[in-house]
This record gives sequence, C-alpha cells and structure tokens, in this order.
Amino acid sequence: MIPSMILTKLLILSSLLSLIDFCNMVLGFGVKASFLFRVSPCRENLHHPSFTIPCYCPSNLYNSVTKEFNPESFVSSRNLSGEETSDYIKEMATDALMEVFYGKENSDSNYEISNVSAEKALKKKMREFQQKINNSMIQLSSDERQNSRKMLADLVLGTSIMRIRHFHAVSFAHDRIYSTIIEPIFGLEGSLKCCNNKKPSNEVAAFRRSTVRSMVNLHIEYMLLQQSGASNSVKEAKKSAIDQGAFRFRSATHRISVMNSLPEFFIQMLVEQYGESKTEEMAIVFNEAGPITLRRNKVKCDSNDLLCQRLQNDGLVHAFPLSMVDSGLQSNFTAPSGCVRMQANESWSPAKKSLWSMEAWKDGWFEVQDTGSQLIVEATEAKGGECVIDYCAGNGGKTLALASIMHNDFHCEKRLSGSLIIANDVVDIRLKQIIGSLKRAGLSDDENPLVSIKTTLDKDINLEDGMADVVLVDAPCSSTGVLRRRPSQRYMLNEEDIAINFPLIQEEILMNASNLVKSSGGRLVYATCSISTHENDEIVTKFENHDGFRENWERWHFNDESDNIFSHCRATVPTAGGCDGFFIARWKRR
Repeated sequence: MIPSMILTKLLILSSLLSLIDFCNMVLGFGVKASFLFRVSPCRENLHHPSFTIPCYCPSNLYNSVTKEFNPESFVSSRNLSGEETSDYIKEMATDALMEVFYGKENSDSNYEISNVSAEKALKKKMREFQQKINNSMIQLSSDERQNSRKMLADLVLGTSIMRIRHFHAVSFAHDRIYSTIIEPIFGLEGSLKCCNNKKPSNEVAAFRRSTVRSMVNLHIEYMLLQQSGASNSVKEAKKSAIDQGAFRFRSATHRISVMNSLPEFFIQMLVEQYGESKTEEMAIVFNEAGPITLRRNKVKCDSNDLLCQRLQNDGLVHAFPLSMVDSGLQSNFTAPSGCVRMQANESWSPAKKSLWSMEAWKDGWFEVQDTGSQLIVEATEAKGGECVIDYCAGNGGKTLALASIMHNDFHCEKRLSGSLIIANDVVDIRLKQIIGSLKRAGLSDDENPLVSIKTTLDKDINLEDGMADVVLVDAPCSSTGVLRRRPSQRYMLNEEDIAINFPLIQEEILMNASNLVKSSGGRLVYATCSISTHENDEIVTKFENHDGFRENWERWHFNDESDNIFSHCRATVPTAGGCDGFFIARWKRR
C-alpha cells in the first residue's frame, strides 16, 4: 500500500491545482470554467499549455506596464490620479504576497502561521477588488476592470514565480547598503518557517512589507525587460546592468538557480545528470511559454489536414501536422500520428479566442495534449480488440487517447471483437470526469460499440491478475518535466520527495500493476513526466532486479534496437518549441 502520509500529500497537491482554473476565468482568456477537471479530463492537462495562464510565464506576460495597464486610463470615484491608482494595485499585490512569502496568521491567542499559495492569495484579492467595485468604492469601465485584474494577476503570480531572483536582488542591495541580512521568505531553501512562529513586532511587519513591495517593483522592471517592444540591444544592456549590479553568486549552480528562480537543490540535481550547459538551457525554458499541441481524435476526424482546415475556418488558427519530436537529447523521434501543432499569428492568439470555444473542440475533433503524452500512449501499441488498463488514469487524457488509436485500428485492420479500456485511479472524482467526457469524444456506449471504456467505479469491473493485454502506468511523479506548464510547482519541489518518496510510490505501483499483465505477450509501459533519474532509470533498474523478472519478463525494445540496458526506454527534456520532459520504459511478458 502507498504510505498514507505520502498519499495525502499527493491528493492535497492535486486539489491545489483547481485554483488555476479561477485564475484563467478572472483573467478573461475565454477558457471554460473548471476545464482542468471537466472539459479536458486528463492528468497531463494539469500541465496544460501556458497560453491559458500567460501571467505565470515571465516571458509571456502582457505588456502590463506600458500598454494594457497604462495608469492614466483608470478612473476612480475617489478621483485618484493614474499614479495613485497604479500604486493601489501594487499595494493589493503586496497584501496578497505577504501571506505567500511570510505565511498567514491562523490565530491570535496561539500564534501560528501556514503557507498560502499565490493562486489562493490572488483569489482572495480578486474577491475583495470585486466587492469594492460592487460597493461603488471604485468605479471602472469593463475594460478597465479587466485590465486591472490582469495587472494584479501579473504582479501576484509573476512576482511569486520569480521570488528567488527578486528576493536575492533585494537582499543583496540591503546587505551592500546596510551590511545586514534580511529575513528569508517562504520558497527559499531551508525557509519553511519565518520568525520561529513568533508574532512579528510592528517594526518587523513593516520591514517585511517593504521587502515585498520592493520585489513587486522589481517584477515590473523584469516584465519591461521581457517585452518584445524593446530592442534586443536595449534589453541586453538593461539585463547586464541588473545582473552585474544586483546579484552576487557563490557558484554556477547558484547563478542558474537565482537568475531563473528555481530551487538550488533542483538545479544541482540537473547539473549532476545533464551537465551545466544543458541545465541552464532547461532552466530558461521553464520560464518560457510552451508550444500548443493538439491530439486529433481519430474517432471524430479522419485526417490531420481536415483538422487543420477546420481550425482555420473556426478561428483563423494556423495549425500544421508535426512530423518530428525534438527530444532535447541525442536522438529525436517521429511524432505520433494525429499530433498537430498550433501557431499564433496576427489573426489569432489564445488570448483572443480560446481553443475550448471553437466548434471543432465542442464536436470532439481534438484534445489539447503535449507531444510527450501522445508518445507515451503510442508506446503501448494498443490494438483493437484488446483489454487495456490505464492504471493511473487521472482525469483520462491518455484513456481517451488509447480509445482513439484502438478505434482507428479497428477500421484499418477490420477486427471483429470489441475493445475494453479500464481506467483506474485512487481519486474517484477523476474517474467521474472521464465518464462525463465520453459523449463529446464519440466514445459513449451508444455511439461507439467498438471501444468500451469502463472505470473501476463500475461495480462489475474488478482488476484481476493476468487480465490485460496492455497495462499503462503513468505514475504520479514530481512533474519536473512540465514546470513551464505549472510554474508554481517549483516551490512544491522537495529533495526528499524526488529522491525517496516518489520512487517508493512508483516502485510499488509498478510492481502491483505488473501483476495485471497476461502472460505470453502482454505488455507493460511505465511513464512519468519527470526528468529525474531517481524516478525513471532507477525505477527501471529496481523493477528489473526483482525476483522473477528474468523468468517472466523481457525488455520491449523501441525500433528493434539491440538488447542493451536502456534500449527499451525513451526520454525527452523540455526544449524551446519542443515537447515537455517525459520518460518511457516498456516490457513484455514471456
């Protein structure tokens, strides 16, 4: 069994992700409410393309200081000047970030603090802001309200994400001027608590607020550097001045950590695995917007060309079939059939029209799914007529992808017997989301008799040893390969989780799932969206070293490669314009 403490932590982390949906809604991107858990029911869509949350990615922020958030455009019933109104929003951001960086007071009598996520703090401030508007304390037009919300979100979420960089600059400046060290904040390594849970004095509280406000101001400068309107020479000159004047580094690892606002232990781990140069490339990518990739639903749409043409007709969206996948490592892979890449242009961008508002999506023609996730499903080589178990199904993204390729195989090979896909997960509500998505995807029982999708919530479904032709284990992991999709995840990373806790869970899950694979040709596929060798290569080695492996299993090689220690494995790391980081290993039963 999975240790209860670790399982509880996993469930809490998962529930926190639902707050991102609120951010999408208030920022006005046209994304359907609750799309993370209802509209696009797949676990990898928790790492959905960052176009839905541009405020998270510093390189993809709106021109919030010079254009959309021009303070002169604001009007207030209190007759505030543009500068005063802009300061008001900065103060709201500072209020929100005080709880994020220093914790929330739980009680006055017995002073305790608890950490607060940036998403939760933003939600609270958005609610307060709306109440002021409703009470006529602030009078703004519709456009001004939307712009102010975007500005507030950019400052809260962006400053939170870049907290290591901004805090380092403020701390270094204070040390240089006053020769003192300022109090650390949450998110810095070793800073799990502040002030030893003692209620701060008024002086300390005021200094904390000054620190946070300085970080907010630094983030505004940082956003200006990221704007495409500034020439490269100007941007480089400003960047050089800031880097040389505001930072002091003790090592190359520390420099990469600070400049990209990533935990130093994580950077050190990557350097040990991939080297300094590749680590720095990935660190930069983690703060950039990821590409938008779709999976064509072969149940509803017969060709990539048809999908691309319909997207063009729906919303002037430029899309093209993807032919190759940049692994970011030594070799590249052929893209899965049905993999389509989106590209913003003058006529369309996700901020102008959401993909989820397009008729092609409503009709079930596509799902948003990263190339790496599609490669994981393709690695199963699932066929029509087989029994397939999606053992860690989450909200069902790979379940639906399996159904798509199995449905297509029926028509290509003219198979006679039906297919069965069983989705399993420890969280019941995720499985319910799968059921709710079958109709749109053309996979409900009354629409598609060729592929039957069941969940372990069904009373007549029992997982039995040796029952499945294929078992896919998309194991819970640290998600380090998809940090650009979920930037706030970096502050949930824990060295012990990556090196010990997750591997314990993954090994146990893989062993339990392997019992479900039928003998004489049954297939087992293990996958993660992690780039840590602890969760990937080491799990493979442990599985292959267990008693009975040689008698019952053989490595299932990719592309008929020779039998070497990892020829049955594939991996990618995040690259600019490429797919996210993932790992696949697979075996066959003897």
